[in-house]
Amino acid sequence: MRSARRMVGLCGVVVATLLTTACGGNPHPRASAPTTTPPGTPAATATTPGDLAYSWARVHEPALSVGGGATATIAGIVAPVDPGDSWVAVGTRTTSSDDATATVWTSSDGATWTARPLPAEGPLTQARSVARLGTNTVVVGSNGAGSRQRAAVWISKGPGRPFQAVVDASAFAASPVPVGKGISSGDTGGGAVMDHVAAGALGLFVSGLVQGRAAMWYSTNGARWTRLADAEKVVDAADQPEVNALVVAPNGVWAAGSVVDGTDHDGAVWTSTDGIHWSKVDSAKRAFTGDGDHVIEDLASVGTGFVAVGAVRTGPEWMPASWISPDGLSWSEASESFPMTPVPATDDVGTTVSAVTDVVGGGLVAVGGSPSAQRVWTSSDGLSWTEIALPAGPATAGGWHLGLVAGAGTTTVVADDVVGEPHLLVDSAGAWKEVTGTANPFGPAGVEAMPTSLVSDDGRLYLAVDVLSHGAALGHDSWSAMVLSSADGSSWTLEASGGPFAGHRLHALLPVTGGLAAAGGQAGPSGRTGPPNQTGPSGQAPAATLWSSSASASSLLGQAWVAAAGTPATFGGGSSPPEDALALARVGLDVVAVGSEQDQAVGWVNTGAGAWRATGALDTSPALGPEFPEGACAGPDTVVAVGTGQGGAPGQRALAWSSPRGDSWQAASVTPAPTPGEQERMTGCLTTGNGFLAYGGSAGPAGTTDPALWQSSDGTNWTRQDVTAFSGEGGGAVTDLALRGTTWLAVSGGVTSPPTGASAGSTVGLWRSSDAGGVWQQLPTVATPWSGAIDSQVDEVGFAGTSAVVAGQVDGQLAVWVGTPAATPTSTSG
Repeated sequence: MRSARRMVGLCGVVVATLLTTACGGNPHPRASAPTTTPPGTPAATATTPGDLAYSWARVHEPALSVGGGATATIAGIVAPVDPGDSWVAVGTRTTSSDDATATVWTSSDGATWTARPLPAEGPLTQARSVARLGTNTVVVGSNGAGSRQRAAVWISKGPGRPFQAVVDASAFAASPVPVGKGISSGDTGGGAVMDHVAAGALGLFVSGLVQGRAAMWYSTNGARWTRLADAEKVVDAADQPEVNALVVAPNGVWAAGSVVDGTDHDGAVWTSTDGIHWSKVDSAKRAFTGDGDHVIEDLASVGTGFVAVGAVRTGPEWMPASWISPDGLSWSEASESFPMTPVPATDDVGTTVSAVTDVVGGGLVAVGGSPSAQRVWTSSDGLSWTEIALPAGPATAGGWHLGLVAGAGTTTVVADDVVGEPHLLVDSAGAWKEVTGTANPFGPAGVEAMPTSLVSDDGRLYLAVDVLSHGAALGHDSWSAMVLSSADGSSWTLEASGGPFAGHRLHALLPVTGGLAAAGGQAGPSGRTGPPNQTGPSGQAPAATLWSSSASASSLLGQAWVAAAGTPATFGGGSSPPEDALALARVGLDVVAVGSEQDQAVGWVNTGAGAWRATGALDTSPALGPEFPEGACAGPDTVVAVGTGQGGAPGQRALAWSSPRGDSWQAASVTPAPTPGEQERMTGCLTTGNGFLAYGGSAGPAGTTDPALWQSSDGTNWTRQDVTAFSGEGGGAVTDLALRGTTWLAVSGGVTSPPTGASAGSTVGLWRSSDAGGVWQQLPTVATPWSGAIDSQVDEVGFAGTSAVVAGQVDGQLAVWVGTPAATPTSTSG
């Protein structure tokens, strides 16, 4: 299940928003099969070579049974074409035991649906796209996970006929990909998955991934399949190609998506007249390149022409866009004629168009939106669009994503394509119905448990976890938070849940004199802890919240929490701008908190007298764009805040601030400065024996976002470190870093492509250095115990004695892994 914490990256610095809509382009599940070890015992172990060796086990304890459970994901929809056809939706259902079953739902009217599982070879199958070829309905997806994941196809030979699995071992296996740019003959990684299928006069065409690289398949009838080596070579010749759409048209086969050119994302179109010989449409360069970013998210064939939809960005925010072509070779400039009604909440991401369809019976319908609002548009020419109002609940709900659309006559079906959020609506002759707002065959919406902070106090670990419960009806999500503790990382106790944390999110924990401090705030509908113009239960604007906990005669440390005292204005309540408390640090006996106030970095300080006071902006001359602190740390006399900022141009940059005691702040220098358009961010910091160390992500070769580290002796001047192992990795930003002597551990992940709603995959990045950051190596996390039925990720890392402890989620459920070091280290290579 896609975690809200994965929504930071290229998404316009939405650090405080932390949404459940997707901001990444087509991540794919590549984790292997989940384990079924009984609670209370390790799920499985995995070891790594050399002096980086750990034996890893996922911990199963009742206290960690938070989130996850039965849910579903909708991945594709097709409308009826001929009499007797049904509406067909495909996707995946997951169970509380982590099984995943590819599923087909059918309907005669788009409003009443029946679910049927597809034939499965094992406990992990996924359906990801659907198309019609004559009277046949073809579904594509995958079997298994991780390195054992295989492409999968199912066929129904006529309306009402059962689906049968296609067996084609050689074409569906994760065989080596053709050697091309950035691809070595020994490249290995995940398995094989089919993502998009299209059908037409030339047959069936499918795009997907094999071992993490773009792959294409072809079949005349769906029964026998062939890998298209020439198509794969042409697509993979580009930097970071994303194939987001396939169309089989009268004049050939067309694929569309994006590539990376330096610091920009450019739209891309590939084509073949015979399905065998492929080329990139270079004549489209003018329409899909230039200043800023251009991304194609979907493509529709309209008569002999085409309509592409997606987004462009020449400033901080994405803008919805469409392009038209009479032949697929010559394309218009981007049209941004997408009207958008005002919504109660705002965001800094902008709006994208996710999908478009040529409605059976005439006309175009497109869907898309932003973290604050999802939208539907219609058009007769593909350039000028009219917005169609959604019903009140979905129209004002945040945290969902319209990524699927199909239409026939006066009926239009739209759906949320985010993992674990099965929301489907139908418009019949202008009357909308939220089909999934009550009990339905699509299954319940999921629950996500998201670790946000892991700290140690007197040898005991404390873990903060946000819990998002998706409502069946849109706009009825609820947030809460909890704190757990452990002495060894293997046995966990739930210390606090709900109570003062109900309706709130926790961003940070901090050991302080006599107890613990926590920072967070009230959660708005989209998950942001203080969205502008959003009022809380009392009618006041949501405010930042700071809590404290101490041991007493009636409770242990971490069990009882008290919200900090202060006037409403102190924490952004009442008529003051809403604020987010995002990070904590301690300087002597003083505790400092930093956060955001309407996209400006701000701070608070507590000098031990029990009351907090606001200290104002961290930056007296802020940039034109939003600035968000993400982490804080302190030395003996200096407190440091680090984060991310955005100016008037595309891209984002790492920021840092320093203060003697948290009262007066100054902006720090961060070098080297990123090139305009590049993506860079600091996510946290800590102190070392030599000063301060910050971590996050920066632009790598060919536009990748790589893990990154910065160092500073005093917090005022920061320099990004040259880490060979991180260069070109593209693994996303480091989200947490832990030090134990000369052993350093980092976790990384997160999608970094333009906003889409593609289903999440594994974002498990784990790094270790045994010489205090001199040499880093990435630890393998493809296999068990890191895997899930749908997705997995890691967020926090720490130490319990000599053991390493990592916290994240698997299929939405809270997950903790413990790594026991090898008994006899050997030397590091590389």
